[in-house]
Order: sequence, then structure tokens, then C-alpha cells
Amino acid sequence: MKTIIINKPGEVEIIEQAMPVRKQGEALLKILYGGICGSDLGTYRGTFAYASYPRIPGHEFSAEIIEIGDNDRNLKPGMIVTCNPYFNCGHCYSCQRGLVNCCTIDILPMPKGRGFLDTNDTCLLK
Repeated sequence: MKTIIINKPGEVEIIEQAMPVRKQGEALLKILYGGICGSDLGTYRGTFAYASYPRIPGHEFSAEIIEIGDNDRNLKPGMIVTCNPYFNCGHCYSCQRGLVNCCTIDILPMPKGRGFLDTNDTCLLK
């Protein structure tokens, strides 16, 4: 599948990647639309302090569920969804103060943002 990747500040390319395989507790999504936010732009410009390279940007998107296992939220294939871009622990200093985007344990925007995959293909997201 086609994927946008920022190799280093100012250098973007489209690469081919293998289709991901869904794991337990995850959903396979077909990206429909993606937004470019300030951290994506800062990663491209080299001004975002928390960026590492290479980076697949994109944590603001809408998608169609392609595959999903049994879940307690009644999510099913074919549903159109968006995502909360933050996975967080709920226990660290930042989470205890309501700053889940600053979680020191498990966050999506930098380590896990993967919304800029070919809109005709799918991506994997918890």
C-alpha cells in the first residue's frame, strides 16, 4: 500500500509498504480523509521538538472499519469512524492532571500516528 513518510525535515516521499495484519484488540481501517495538524507541519519543517525520523504522519482522520473482532462498543465492519489520537495510561503525572496528550507511557501522535496511508488501502490502529 502507498504510505506518505517524512524521512527528515523538508523531505517527504510516497513509499510502498506491506498491508498490516490486525491483532487482537485492534481494527483494520480504510482511511477516507486525513487532516494536517500543527505537529505534522512542525515535523515536516523540523520544528516539532518530539519528532523522530522517519515518521509516517497523520493522527487526525476518518476511516471505514474493514475488520474488527468482538468488542464492547458495538463497532462493526462498514462503520465510519474517527479516532481519539491519544492512547494514554491514565496513571502518569500528565494523565493524572488531565493532560493525556502528554502521557509519558503510551501516546499516538508521535509514536503511533499513521493516518497518511493510501486512502484506497487500510491501516492498523488500536
